[in-house]
Amino acid sequence: MAETATHSGTAVRVYDLHKSYREGAHALEVLHGVNLDIARGDLTLLMGPSGSGKTTLLTIMGLLMKPTSGRVELLGRDVTSLDESALPALRRRHVGFIFQNFNLLGALNAAENVEVVLGLQGVRGRAARKQAMALLDQVGLADRWSHLPDEMSGGEKQRVGVARALASQAELILADEPTGNLDSRTAAQVVDILRHLAHTENRAVLVVTHDLGLQEHADCVVRMRDGTIVEPHDGVAA
Repeated sequence: MAETATHSGTAVRVYDLHKSYREGAHALEVLHGVNLDIARGDLTLLMGPSGSGKTTLLTIMGLLMKPTSGRVELLGRDVTSLDESALPALRRRHVGFIFQNFNLLGALNAAENVEVVLGLQGVRGRAARKQAMALLDQVGLADRWSHLPDEMSGGEKQRVGVARALASQAELILADEPTGNLDSRTAAQVVDILRHLAHTENRAVLVVTHDLGLQEHADCVVRMRDGTIVEPHDGVAA
């Protein structure tokens, strides 16, 4: 029987979001009044051509950048006007990131890479190793815990990246082209893991991707063009 999403509120919501950059005497507007909710318990794909504003939107939702105007709510709290000094603690507690280039520490094995994130949560020593092993088991890498990044395939490295994001206990997981360096079969496996975790752990997972083949794995697909949302709809995952 196919698993189904369990919804329990909105993880992040943006209202009338605008973002502009200065280019000499001119302003380049990248986002034009975006409104979007990302629900817990869902895997949401954010799709669109290069330059459509996807990564800028994801960066603002992850509290790495402030909008020019508009509002951002994280777990029901308006965080738009918070001082920059307050944002790192919010990111550590509530937002997990997964990157296309993995961002693993080359001198550390898979378990140690996960333990670094656990250490930021105050979990260290034997407790950290136990949790790291459990997280690696969740993503199918229990037997690869001692391997360095150079000894792992692209798909294995990305699954370590997923385990690192989960180690943060974040309610919101943001992934920027996490399958861009993977073949189609491995990409589907990684996205299936993310979908399963969204459903079983009630996390909100937002994936920026160009890969049309991933749509069948999503609960919701949002399309952007020229800095606006043009097509939000339910996915066809079953």
